[in-house]
Amino acid sequence: MVVDMTDFEYQKENIIPLPQGRSATVLSALYANNSNNNKSDDSGLLTGKEMRDIKQKEFENELKEIDEVDDPLNTYFSYIHWLQDNYPSGNDVETGLLAILETVLKKYQGDPRYLNDSRYLRLWFLYAHYSQEPIEIFKFLSVNEIGQNLSTYYEEYALYMETQNKYKEANEIYTLGINRKAQPIERLKKRFIEFQKRM
Repeated sequence: MVVDMTDFEYQKENIIPLPQGRSATVLSALYANNSNNNKSDDSGLLTGKEMRDIKQKEFENELKEIDEVDDPLNTYFSYIHWLQDNYPSGNDVETGLLAILETVLKKYQGDPRYLNDSRYLRLWFLYAHYSQEPIEIFKFLSVNEIGQNLSTYYEEYALYMETQNKYKEANEIYTLGINRKAQPIERLKKRFIEFQKRM
């Protein structure tokens, strides 16, 4: 399927970039014929907004029964990524993303199943993105032993410190992760070597 980039060309300044990128297919579907996309017609077909509202309601219903699910984090994780994909402007008022993030992070903070779960850690990183002081989030994760066995924690923390021109601290963070044998260790070592080459 070839995506017509002109479908969302006029919306580019309203689309918040994501670290993992965005699907051109999803953006095209969201913004194609936008003037008609939110208007009901007599054909019986659902508009883009109506389909999005139905899917959002499905997720919200799943969250009402979240305590009966084997892996509740997966439902939250899927919902948050769906919100990011389907509300590319990142309008928190419309999506309630920040409130959902705060709920899931608080709810599973002490749950041993998720202390070293990469999905849970990535949700914390997303939350840090909204924070005025991301360093406080990294410190909180360390104190509460969240993600401490995952190389991603050390990579992201060191990268943040590097962007703040705190190279000595970034070096110490990489070293700490390697000493703790955070997994995958080979990737962490590779990122550390890349960091050293940049210095």
